[in-house]
Amino acid sequence: MGTIPPLIFRKMGKFLSLKFGFVFSPRTDEIAFGEATENVLQSNPKALIIKTSVYDMISGLYLAFSMVHFCLIYFCLTHGEKWAFWAISFSNSVIFIYYLMAAKNYSVKIAKLKFADLMPFATIPGILLPVAIILGYLGLY
Repeated sequence: MGTIPPLIFRKMGKFLSLKFGFVFSPRTDEIAFGEATENVLQSNPKALIIKTSVYDMISGLYLAFSMVHFCLIYFCLTHGEKWAFWAISFSNSVIFIYYLMAAKNYSVKIAKLKFADLMPFATIPGILLPVAIILGYLGLY
């Protein structure tokens, strides 16, 4: 997630926002802003710049986080350091938990979210995470 979204979003930001929504989905955008995503972006063109800036900040953190992950995996897990497995598992779980907290906050305070409103970049890894932790545990022990 760290490098690719800012690069893609700079070229296709408006298209992606119209297709997938400004925040969670076009359906929730209409509830939150009282009009369709396209109208929101037309009446507030700086909103897309703000979204891109936020993506840049978050993506930088994710990129740094992924570098730490790579180092833990390469230097620790390849040498059998079991604590690194638990550190990686916990940190990945925390990312998903915070995504769920943001979704719950949005759902309670702005617009009720359905599963289809959630973004696949978080839901798919969130679904696969328990499987990955179990397989990693079995492989390490």
